[in-house]
Amino acid sequence: MNNTYQKVFVGVVFTLLCVPLTYLIGISETTQIYGTEKITEIPSIHEKSFANKQYQPLFESWWNSHFGFRKTMLKTKNQIYDIANLGVIHSGYSNAVIQGKNNYLFEKHYFNSFSKQCLPVPKELEKLKELKKVLKKKNIDLYVILAPNKAVTYPDLMPYRYKYFLGEDCGYYDKLEHKIHELGVPVFNAQKLISDIRKNEKYQPFSITGTHWNYYSAGRTVQESAKQFRWANVQIREVRGSDDPYSTELDIARLLNRWFLYNPEQTFYKPIFEKSVPLQGETTIIGNSFSAEYKHMFVDAGLQDGKLYWFGNNPLAVTDIPNILKSKRIILIYTDTAMMHELNGQFYKKLNFLLDNIEYPVQYRFSDKKMPTNMDVVGLSYPESWGTWSEGNTVEFSFTNMPKSNLIVKFEAKAFLAKQRDFQNVDVYVNDKRVAKWQYKMGKPMPNTILEIPLSQIKNGAFKIKMKIENPVSPQEVGYNADSRKLAISFINLKIESK
Repeated sequence: MNNTYQKVFVGVVFTLLCVPLTYLIGISETTQIYGTEKITEIPSIHEKSFANKQYQPLFESWWNSHFGFRKTMLKTKNQIYDIANLGVIHSGYSNAVIQGKNNYLFEKHYFNSFSKQCLPVPKELEKLKELKKVLKKKNIDLYVILAPNKAVTYPDLMPYRYKYFLGEDCGYYDKLEHKIHELGVPVFNAQKLISDIRKNEKYQPFSITGTHWNYYSAGRTVQESAKQFRWANVQIREVRGSDDPYSTELDIARLLNRWFLYNPEQTFYKPIFEKSVPLQGETTIIGNSFSAEYKHMFVDAGLQDGKLYWFGNNPLAVTDIPNILKSKRIILIYTDTAMMHELNGQFYKKLNFLLDNIEYPVQYRFSDKKMPTNMDVVGLSYPESWGTWSEGNTVEFSFTNMPKSNLIVKFEAKAFLAKQRDFQNVDVYVNDKRVAKWQYKMGKPMPNTILEIPLSQIKNGAFKIKMKIENPVSPQEVGYNADSRKLAISFINLKIESK
């Protein structure tokens, strides 16, 4: 009997110890319970939804939200898991929290800066030069701050298994700094400063338990970037320590979702500034999550006397453009991973959005080869030097990321008319509701092509304009030339503004 108990005990222990091995070979936890959890409603089952497998994932989502003790069980599982493998690998946050030497936690995402085959700087980064040029016309200065990477700052504290398989730091920060300088945009490489702080100063630039820089290193970056950009002479009067984290200095530890918070003994430091002479004009800070600490220290240093607009992880919207255009300067703050590895990430999305929408109210020339990212059109021919033609019986415009207000949409649109076909009628719909009829007649005044879009027609920032064309005709048919396209409306400009 005793022998049986021993076998069961050994089996349980062996199972617990083997679980971490599954993570080493690629099996990872995908359930996340940090942040705000959305409680889903039980889905209605229909034969069609069950057959096409739409019902099953909805039911699974509902089950996960309502199953009793789910969070308790997950936290218990994470706690047992961490105890079983002595904290070498952590189960919470989709297995993305990695413990290195000296109790330092890393977010696996930032290991992207280590590789055995270094990547070239993405060509998309060259759009910074175009953005600087557009902003300069509006008397707005553009600056870039390369926020630091914890893994690059503490490569010696990374787990050996990751450093062995990933390789060495590829020097992406130096590549980015060189390229941005080459594009003529002022840039401050905070990674250089933060690495020097770690080596030569009394205070560490990252907390043991945080993925973001702490207030001390963000404050030093404000001090040194202000000096390099010739904004002001920022002085730190003293540095204060606290047992309580100031900002995100405990963020990775919280993401572990364990019963017992991972919080090794540490002190959190914050610089106290002598008040500087504030910068004239308003400032816009756009960045990923690292921009929050910089923004806070920027204000504490007294650099901003007027308004400061800050846009963190959330996408930019058209309604943000007027405030951005009020600014004297725009500061972009991103880590190397955002600029090197996330071509579909928020840095490049925001860069494209600014280029597409910086002319506010929103304005588009149909002669442009590239359309704004928040507009999609079906039914137009190719762009020409003056604009473009509709081709066929239908043109449909789809707009996204629109402001929450009543809108005025102004089309500059003419018609293709000939003696043999001297009229053209267009029915205009907004979200399938007919709102106007444009009637073109040779020798008569052109119709009013201005549409009012009430807020009630804008759902989640999106709406559609559809045009049904009654009488398209080709130039070939009317003996004008050999062009066989079915033409009707020539679109020249489009302008959208809040009412």
